[in-house]
Amino acid sequence: MSEPLDALLARAYARTRSGAERDPRRMRALLDRLAIPDPPHAVLVVGTNGKGGVAARLAAGLAAADRRPLRFLSPHVERFDERIAVDGTPIPGAEVAAFLRGTLDAPAAADAAFFELTLAMALAHGAARRAPWAVLEAGVGGARDATRAVRHVRAVVVTNVGADHLATLGPTLADVARAKAGAIRPGVPVISGVAGDAAAVVADVARARGAPWTPVPPPAGPSDDGVDPTVVAGRDLALATLDRLPLDRGARAAARRAAAEAPALPARRERFVLPGGRTVLLDGAHNPPAAQALAAVAPPGAHLLLGVAARKDADAVRAAFAGAPHVVLTRVAPDPAPWPDDPAYVHDPDAALAAALAALPPGGTLVATGSLHGAGRWRPALRARASGA
Repeated sequence: MSEPLDALLARAYARTRSGAERDPRRMRALLDRLAIPDPPHAVLVVGTNGKGGVAARLAAGLAAADRRPLRFLSPHVERFDERIAVDGTPIPGAEVAAFLRGTLDAPAAADAAFFELTLAMALAHGAARRAPWAVLEAGVGGARDATRAVRHVRAVVVTNVGADHLATLGPTLADVARAKAGAIRPGVPVISGVAGDAAAVVADVARARGAPWTPVPPPAGPSDDGVDPTVVAGRDLALATLDRLPLDRGARAAARRAAAEAPALPARRERFVLPGGRTVLLDGAHNPPAAQALAAVAPPGAHLLLGVAARKDADAVRAAFAGAPHVVLTRVAPDPAPWPDDPAYVHDPDAALAAALAALPPGGTLVATGSLHGAGRWRPALRARASGA
């Protein structure tokens, strides 16, 4: 009997680099050994926050322009197939299982880590569907990320640079900026939403590599119509990127219209309306800048349900919501909790959601955030409550 998909995915999740450094040469060797071709055209999206939203907008734009793009996102929230889609259609579970059955025990993929296997799966799926374009969200950094191995890159987007990866890419913010700018290819357009001193680092790398550089400054605050500044930033980056791609006038106009629409991604400002007029705003904000941006658009008096991984700056994330009148804290399973002795702490994430909802008055809003992993755990229950199940 064939190994079921859940078991195959569990084995894939357990695959690590076993202490080896991140190195795109590992990914290049894996693609070559598995004979997976590079997409004819690729767009890379790197940065600290907002990568998934920009990648989703770009893929939607290219789909509207009849370019049938492969879209690769990381991580997923609730379902693995969120990571890989061609022309908006997620990869079938049977194809995921077939790929894993053929690679998990294959000598050619013996040392491949989960992210490398998943990227290889995405590129194989795009090739099988004859997708001419690929929009690829990087994992960590840029210079050493597995996506750096992909050829035929037509544009690189650097969304922003924050302190979230100081321990991995630092020790300084300039080091983080330099690592993410490592995704830049000689002569390939760079579209950058990076602000502050880090912007100069990205510009210097682009200049040194002869890459045309388009800065897209982030908005200082909400637009005149009150639109979330992070939504504006993602939209502006996607539109500026489409303007640099080789598209004819009609295709570019169609692409821009589609990319201007906010993508319906799980746990990115996702709203669930529950009985009693109560609302849950579900978001994966897991670092201080993302938390601050989320807090800025939450309605006054919103309650808070917060689960942050222990390795993150949990206290700074919590501080962004200092005005919340009611707080429930929990952990990101299976991580240890950063605040186990706090009276607001509830050990089980599901019980924490129940407690937060029990305290939410009619017409109130609950912000549920802190990690995409936690959001993925809460999302099915919220969907069921919103549907009245």
